[in-house]
Order: sequence, then structure tokens, then C-alpha cells
Amino acid sequence: MVVKFIRAVCSCVLHSLFFCCFAAAKNEIVIHDLLATTPQDFMHLIQDNSRLDQPAVTYDADRVQQSFLTYYFSPWDHPLAFFSPEALCKQEENKLEKYYKHPGWGPNKCKHTGDFIKSIDDNMALATFPNQNQQQPAIVLRTTHLRCVPSMDVSCDLPEKFGIGYPFDKWQESLLIPNEPLCVLHTSQDRLWNYVVTGNHINGWVQRADIAYVTRNFMTRWKTGKYVTPLCDKLPIQGNTLAPLARVGQLIPLAPTQNDAEHYRIFTVASDPRGMATIQVNTVSKANMAIMPLLATPNNMIRLAQSLLGMPYAWGGIEGYRDCSSTLKDLFFPFGIWLPRDSGPQSKSGTFVSLRGLRNDLKAKKIIEQGIPFFSLVWQPGHIMLYAGTKGEKIYVYNNIWGLRTQSLDGEVGRAILGSLVIMPLDFGQECGDIKKTFLDKAEGLILLQARLASPDAELTLFKR
Repeated sequence: MVVKFIRAVCSCVLHSLFFCCFAAAKNEIVIHDLLATTPQDFMHLIQDNSRLDQPAVTYDADRVQQSFLTYYFSPWDHPLAFFSPEALCKQEENKLEKYYKHPGWGPNKCKHTGDFIKSIDDNMALATFPNQNQQQPAIVLRTTHLRCVPSMDVSCDLPEKFGIGYPFDKWQESLLIPNEPLCVLHTSQDRLWNYVVTGNHINGWVQRADIAYVTRNFMTRWKTGKYVTPLCDKLPIQGNTLAPLARVGQLIPLAPTQNDAEHYRIFTVASDPRGMATIQVNTVSKANMAIMPLLATPNNMIRLAQSLLGMPYAWGGIEGYRDCSSTLKDLFFPFGIWLPRDSGPQSKSGTFVSLRGLRNDLKAKKIIEQGIPFFSLVWQPGHIMLYAGTKGEKIYVYNNIWGLRTQSLDGEVGRAILGSLVIMPLDFGQECGDIKKTFLDKAEGLILLQARLASPDAELTLFKR
């Protein structure tokens, strides 16, 4: 069974690589062989099987869970704890100023016009921000998108440039999944969009039809104190027509009464005709579900990470897939370790060990000496990975990446396309002359997360002023 799974993952990875390379332009390089010698299985990195079921550190799981829930439910309990309305409005004004100067291109490779940006500006109605008389708690009904503007139109930079053209939609903020708490601060002029604060340290616009407003009574019932979370994607929820599939990184409240040996009775959310949230009781198989928080052991992390291997890369959650930072946010979610949505804030969410200015051999030495496999992150500006361990002299990472910048001998710039979530050496590509900088070359920080378990109440660097 395991062999079949690994073969399936490898097949998915190679299929993704083939598709990207088959459709490649002349300044891309074929990289099938660069991963051929890297098994897509974490067990080849394990050097001591006796510690696989031991927690990364000694910690109080209940305290870790309470800390996690404080962040997760912050849009309902303390929506403006980290942002002021004035700062959010200024942020939106700055975005518009940038979009007027650089409106971007649509997927048809036609540049957006100033009039088009003006129509978005008018719909945002920032002169009245925030126009909700009271902060309105809400919840996500179905998988949807958090946008930088109240529009599903696409805006990309330089359509012919790899890594910044389509499908890199700069107006895509993130994917939102069912059950996520939100707080509505503002409504667009056409009443079709809400500006929301999320529990992921990001904010933006969401379609009104994809969320429901919640009452205080709803919030009290929803916060059961006991939650389950999926250990794989596309897990069927029986009876839930709005969101029939659960996924890794989703919190699901347990119903008070449990009387089935094979299924959990769970709360799901629906909407009444007024757009207010209602609670339904459905069931989900106990297979591939876990009571939160999951014990932070290498075995549990391996099981979770292995289930996602080979998944396609997707900028900002387009098409329902993940990018680098959303992969890690979802990966640590079941353990009760809260991570913000983007790679920059994630680098400030643990103990930061600087790798700046070091030779690659000294970087590697620090990572090996101080990093804990599966509970440490490797960061470079704009990208983040999971440290997975070592094999021989190689450091390996769990990496969801679109591609690596290339430059041919005649100076032509392109991309070595990966487009998948893979296990790979940190110095991946050093043997390829067109790849000028590896991930090890660009690594600037090692983020240690064990303190998030041992001292869950400590203030994150992210929030220190």
C-alpha cells in the first residue's frame, strides 16, 4: 500500500513536471532528471526510528490549543487587536494608488485601463470606510477567495515574464475555507462584496454570497471547545451540500452528543434567507480525522505531510491548491500551532536564527545543529519551506514551489518549473548551470517552532511594536 502511494505521488510530481516542461518556452529548462534521485518519501530521511512517536519537545497540549484558538477566533473576539480601521483604510488607498500606476494585464494579455481601475475604486467606496455601524462577525460558508479588490477579474504583471505573469494574479490574496471566522468592516457600493478581517493575519474582500453573518448565540454554540480536523484533503462530509469536502487546515466543531463508533457528529454551517448563519449537524468518518490538537510527533507530521505530497502549486490558493506559506499554515494547524498566512509574517512566528551573510557550508551547519526536522522552517524573502532532515551531506526540505530562476549563457532569463509540493535537497539545482542560485544560496533564516509548543503564550515577534 505504501509503495503504491509513493509511486502515485512520484507519478503526480512527474506529470506536473512533464506538463510544465512540455508547454515550456525556449528559455525554460527541462528538470525531470533533477528530482529523479530524490525519493518522495520522508522515511528515507529518518535516522532514529525510536523517536518517531515522541513529541518534539515536552509541552502542555491544552495551553497550546488555547493559544491557537485565541488567534483563530480573533475576528469574532478581538477583530481589531492587530489592525486599526484607519490603518486598513490607508492600506487600501495605497493599493489603489499602485493599481492606477500599474494596472496589470488580464489573462487575455490585454492591459487594464485607467477607467477599469476607477470602476473598482468607486465600488470600494473608501470615503465611507468602515461603513458597517458595528463590526459584524461572520463565517465562511463555502470555499472562496479573499481578494485585494472587490472583483474576480485577474491582474498580472508582464504577461510574458515567468513567475510574475499569468497565473500569478496579484489581486489574489488567499483561499478561504469553510468555517473560518471573519469580521466584516465594510461593504462595497454594489453590496456584493464585504471587506473582512480574518484569523490568518490577512484582510481583504470576499463575496457576500460566500459568507454568513453570525450572532452572539451562534458563536457561543459554535465554540464547543472540542474540535476535529482532517488529516487529508477531500474528506467527504455526509449531508453537507454547501461544503461537502473537508481539507487539511480546517477546524470542525464536535456536536455535544457522540454515539457512533465509526463517525463523528459535527457542526457545519448553512445560511438562512437573510444571510445569517445557522448550525446543522452532519457526520464524518473517523478515519483520517483527528481530535485537536494532534500530538506534535515526527510520525504525525510525516503522515500529514505525506498526504499532501505531489499536490500542484497554486499562487494564493487559486484553483483550491496551496502555495508555500498556506502549505505550512495548514500543516501545523492540526497540532494547534497557529501560523499567519504569508511567508514574511511566518518568519516572525518562531525563534529566528539568522543565516544572512553566511557561506553555504556555515548555513548548512547552523540548520543541522539547531533545526528540528519537521518543526523548523527555512526562509528566504518571498518563500518558506519545512526543514525535513538530512541524508548524508544533504539537507532536505518539504517545498511547495513554482520554480527557480534560470539564466542561460547568452543571458536569457527563464524558470525551471517545479509546480508541485515535493521533498528536495536545499541545494537543489546546483549541478545545473542555468540555475544561478539554489534555495540554500538564498536562505536567510531558520525559524524554530519548538518554543511555540513549550511557551505558547509568549508574544510573537510578529506582533511586537
